[in-house]
Amino acid sequence: MESSLLGDRPSTGGRIETAHPSALVLKFARGSHRKSFLAQQFASYPFHVCKVLYEDSDLPAMGTLYIQSSAGGLYEYDRHRIELVTQPGAQAHVTTQASTIVHSMTAGAARQDMLIQAQAGSLLEFMPDPQILFPNSTYEGQMRVRIAHGAAGIVSDSFLPHDPQSKGGAPKRYSSEIRIEDDDGRPLAIDRMTIGQAEFGSAAPGVMGSYAAYGTVLVIAPGRAQPLGFEEMPGLRQEAGSLIAMSDLPMGTGHLFRILAVDGAQLKKATVRCWSIARQSLVGHLPSSRRK
Repeated sequence: MESSLLGDRPSTGGRIETAHPSALVLKFARGSHRKSFLAQQFASYPFHVCKVLYEDSDLPAMGTLYIQSSAGGLYEYDRHRIELVTQPGAQAHVTTQASTIVHSMTAGAARQDMLIQAQAGSLLEFMPDPQILFPNSTYEGQMRVRIAHGAAGIVSDSFLPHDPQSKGGAPKRYSSEIRIEDDDGRPLAIDRMTIGQAEFGSAAPGVMGSYAAYGTVLVIAPGRAQPLGFEEMPGLRQEAGSLIAMSDLPMGTGHLFRILAVDGAQLKKATVRCWSIARQSLVGHLPSSRRK
């Protein structure tokens, strides 16, 4: 069952909405030459889609695509809607050109709604760079991840507060919901978080503590005959500059990594490590490094 975000309008909640939310739709298919290609695309401002690259020598079918933005970040009342689909047998790695700045705001919020859908026998990876949260920014995100039986997906969600003027400012609110669904849209697991300005500014235990950056990596492979092998990653792993925890998702859906890091560089390093472990577990090969 294929779904779409286009045509659905989010609730306004009494706030000003853009007349036409920005949209990006990318659908990958596997061609007769075995390589995955971009079979359908739609991109409105500020999105720009680059050429599909083939950077994994061990997975020649996998296409790598960079998403670019000409807007300079997310602004108050922005509404972005993104849909990524791998059709049967396709393999795609989608990432961003760089981190996305979520700019300071006065009263409103920026919102991003995503649908990530891997159809039968496909592999879809969405690994964007972290969002940089400026003081008084408000971000609301919802990601629906629909992975068919026998398909697999790796997705990440990460952020890093930043005060460019060093005046002790903190983001106003960061809200994220990731819904893992079956083919019919029924939820298998839901991961929600909301961090307010007080928590950002207080280094509260159980939230960010003394760490400055946060990340989540989800590895989703429903219906695998063999469990994912993460023997080398214990439940909690502390490395230089980062802390990584792993837990199982309910109903045999997959695994979840949580990352805390002292800065953006260490967050990226830990995220790549989790992605590499996940890729090797799913297909038996480590990913090639991506140029940024």
